[in-house]
Amino acid sequence: MTEPPPIRDPRPRVELQHTRSGWPLSVKIRRVLWIPFKLLFLRGTGRFLSPLRISALILFGATIERPALVMDGVKVWHPWSLTLRRYCTLGRGVEVYNYAQVTVGEQATISQETFLCSASHDFEDPSMPLTFSPITIGAQSWVAAGCFIGPGITVGEGAVVGARSVVTKDVPEWTVVAGNPARFIKRRQLKSQAGTGARDS
Repeated sequence: MTEPPPIRDPRPRVELQHTRSGWPLSVKIRRVLWIPFKLLFLRGTGRFLSPLRISALILFGATIERPALVMDGVKVWHPWSLTLRRYCTLGRGVEVYNYAQVTVGEQATISQETFLCSASHDFEDPSMPLTFSPITIGAQSWVAAGCFIGPGITVGEGAVVGARSVVTKDVPEWTVVAGNPARFIKRRQLKSQAGTGARDS
């Protein structure tokens, strides 16, 4: 007696072998040309190379208003999809995964090891294609160390995101949020006079 054929699982299955890159050749070429310039961002090279980093980013299509500060260890995937406004800071080790536009507002600070992630995957599609949405960090805001800012997020003007937070929803302006997922903590109130402390985020 022959055995019956195995019953096939009727449920859809993940099929990553069907995933295809959607980037045009021009983008792939620019990404290859960008590789040597990443030497300017090596950890340990400090803040004094910030002007050269900014010049390299502008050369590859970034919109940057000087003065701004780009620290060592910063990783920018697509310089042509980056906008930095005056007096903003990208701290040491910040990763800008900007398959969509990422904008950092005037006087905003992104502290060390934060991940600005504009891309994800459509996990309901068996081939899990890439999806992406722009990120906006408002003027005068502060994203503290080690945060994750997801696709499509807007951090409002003057907002503060506490260290190690995971932001999956827009942050209202002049609020303080923290946690995983980030939740409202309190309103932000600025003192009437700025301090004189040094900043190296």
